[in-house]
Amino acid sequence: MDKEGMLQQRIWAVVGDANNPEKPASRVAQRLASMGYEVYQVHPKGGPSTFSSLRTLPHKPDVVCLVINPIAGAVYLQEAHDLGIQHIWIQPGADTPEILARCRELNLDCIQACVLVETVNLANHLPFLHSRS
Repeated sequence: MDKEGMLQQRIWAVVGDANNPEKPASRVAQRLASMGYEVYQVHPKGGPSTFSSLRTLPHKPDVVCLVINPIAGAVYLQEAHDLGIQHIWIQPGADTPEILARCRELNLDCIQACVLVETVNLANHLPFLHSRS
């Protein structure tokens, strides 16, 4: 699946420190939510409005977006695979040769790109990608 196809998926789990507004995971989660996506925040430590694992989410996400240390990210790749989640978006900094190899081993469809850049690039082409009023 290409970037546009993955961005058409509506339910996303953003894995990273989304509780800290200065962290990239927070910016990614906020951008996706403002554009009409259903977004769940996931971090190993949990936190306010944050889940500690993909298994605890109320809905199965279409896409898991890794915005986390690649060592921690590997755990979420396995969890996504176990839950039947095929689409993985890997933010810059979360992509290592090991993470990419693990995606291939698990037969996961992955995109390496910045959500913040790609949502701006594609917003005019996808009708639901508009800020909520």
